[in-house]
Amino acid sequence: MILTDDQRAVRDMAREFAQNELAPHAGGWDKASARPDAIVAQMGELGFLGMVVPEEWGGSYTDYIAYALAVEEIAAGCASCSTLMSVHSSARMNAARLLAAHAAALRSQSVACLSEASQAKLNASEMAEFVCSKAIQIHAGYGFLEDYPVEPHYRDARITRIYEGTSEVQRMLIARSL
Repeated sequence: MILTDDQRAVRDMAREFAQNELAPHAGGWDKASARPDAIVAQMGELGFLGMVVPEEWGGSYTDYIAYALAVEEIAAGCASCSTLMSVHSSARMNAARLLAAHAAALRSQSVACLSEASQAKLNASEMAEFVCSKAIQIHAGYGFLEDYPVEPHYRDARITRIYEGTSEVQRMLIARSL
């Protein structure tokens, strides 16, 4: 794969951080079942948290290839820290809330808001499924059992990408307004 200079820089920064700051301590953290807040803060300062969140929403947006490279490098140093990267979606969830609130405010003012409503639904439904999919992954086979609460959450999140206009329909509606 041919990487851009930015993608290589993200990969190399993640690799160096993983080798120097994570790998030497990961075993001890696993035994203690904890990660130091300072490490999580440092990951945020380096831009590893919120990598796929636009900058205007508080993220450090990079493309998904750079994100995947960073997750892979961080996982080599400490798998649970890479999980933090993938489940550190509070910014995206907050963005979904803000998009929904914005569309609702426009609608309350009788302002046309089809694109804004479509953006809110698309973002929220895809974020919900992403988070629930990660929860299934964390629980492994148990995540699919009806006895565990993860299974109905995933099922409920998945349907939101289908009813009231699939994600593909939402994208078409958004594109029409551009």
